[in-house]
Amino acid sequence: MSGRINIAAQLIQDSEIDIALQMLEKETNDAQAYYWLSLIYRYQDDYDKEKMIVDKALALDNNNTYMRNRLTWHNLPLFDRLVPRQQLLLPRDSKKIPSISTLEQLCFVTAGGSDTPYRECFIQLLESIRATQLYKEIPIMIMDTGLTDQDKDFIQKNFAPVIIKDPEWDVDTLNNLQTSGGERLTQGLKACTARPFIPKHFPGYRYYFWLDTDVWIQDERCLDLMIDQAVHQGVSATYHFSGTQNFLFAGSWWDRMTQNGAWILPEQATFLQDKKVIAGGAICIDNQTGIFEAWQQAFTADFTHSKQAWGPDELSCLYSIYKIIPKLEYLGFEQAYSMNFTGPPIVNTDGILCVPDSAKTVGLFHFCGAKKDLFFAPVIESNIGIDLQINKYGQVPRKIVSLHYRTWPWQDKSEIFSQLIQETKQGLESRKL
Repeated sequence: MSGRINIAAQLIQDSEIDIALQMLEKETNDAQAYYWLSLIYRYQDDYDKEKMIVDKALALDNNNTYMRNRLTWHNLPLFDRLVPRQQLLLPRDSKKIPSISTLEQLCFVTAGGSDTPYRECFIQLLESIRATQLYKEIPIMIMDTGLTDQDKDFIQKNFAPVIIKDPEWDVDTLNNLQTSGGERLTQGLKACTARPFIPKHFPGYRYYFWLDTDVWIQDERCLDLMIDQAVHQGVSATYHFSGTQNFLFAGSWWDRMTQNGAWILPEQATFLQDKKVIAGGAICIDNQTGIFEAWQQAFTADFTHSKQAWGPDELSCLYSIYKIIPKLEYLGFEQAYSMNFTGPPIVNTDGILCVPDSAKTVGLFHFCGAKKDLFFAPVIESNIGIDLQINKYGQVPRKIVSLHYRTWPWQDKSEIFSQLIQETKQGLESRKL
C-alpha cells in the first residue's frame, strides 16, 4: 500500500470514515483504493459515486470479480436493486390475534398485472405479506389482470401458496363496452368487475381479505385488528382518510361519483348520504354475512346503469355493507391508510411511515388510485426524491424518504462496515510484514 492508502486504512480502523474517504478519493489507478471506496460509498448509500469507481476499477482490471459483481448490480432495473424493508415488530394484543381456526378459513385476495408501476406495487404487496410473522403462510388468491407467463412463474416460485386465475368478466361487457370516462374495458378493470364475485372465483374460504395491488403491509398488527373485526361484526371497517377529518360520504370527494346519477344508481347515492366512508382498498369480509351476494347485485345494476367499473365497485361495496350491517364499529384510518389526495405521510427517524399530524404508525399503506401515476411512478422508476414536508419531487435523496415497501439496501450496512474494517486491518498487517 502507498503511504496515503496506509493512513486511510488506519483512519478507517479508527472510524474516521469521512477523512479516510477524502484521502482515498485522491488516489488514481489503485485497485486497493477503488475497492475500499466502493465499500465506503455503499456504506453511505452513495451509489452514483460507487458506479463511477466500479467503472474505473474495471478499466484498470476487467477481470476483477468483486467489481464485475457490483457492475451487474448497477445494471439491474432500479426496482431490482432495492430490497424489502426490515420487519416492524411491535407489541401485540393477544386478545386480537386470530385463532387457528380463523386462520385456516382465511385467504388474501388481490389482482396482478405486468405493467409498470403496477407490477412493482404487486410484488411489494406479496413480499410484505410473506414477511409477516403470523400471516406469511396464508394462501394468496391472485386475479390475473395481465400477468406474463414469466411473472406467473416468478410469483409461484417466490410467494407460494398462491392461486392465479383469470376471472374473465362477471358482468355484461358486450353491451357495456365503455367505462371510466368513456375508455374501453382493459384487463386491469377485471380487478373491479371481479371483486364482488371473489367467492365464486376462489371458493372454500370464509374470510376473504381483499388488498388493492398498491397496498403494502408495514405493521401487521393492523391485520389482527381487521380480521378480529370481521370475525365479530362480519366485515372490517377502517375510516377512509380525509384531510378535513370528515369521514361522511356527503361532502367528500366521493360525491363526484354520484353527481347526476353518473356512477351509481340514485337510490344508492341517497342511501349513502349520511354514511361514513370506509376504505375499500383493504377490507376483510365474512362470506357468511351475505355481503358478497348483495354486492354482486348492486354492482351489476350500477355497471349496467353507468357503464363504468372503477368507482361503482367501491360504492356498491359500501352500499351492500351498510344494507347488511347498518351499525358498524370502525377502526382508525391509520390501520389502512389511503394516501389519496391528502399527500404523503410523515416518516419518523426510524423510517417508519406515520399518519400526517400524528405519531400513529400506519398499518396498511395504500397509494390509492388517484396518486399512482402522479406520485408513485416517477419515484419507483428513478432516483428522484420526495420532500415530505412540501410534497414535491427532487428535494431530497429518494433513499431517505422512500414511501415504498422496497428501499435501498440498508440491511447491508453492518456487513459492509465489517468487511471494510476487516479488509483494512489485513492491509495494515500485511504492511507491517
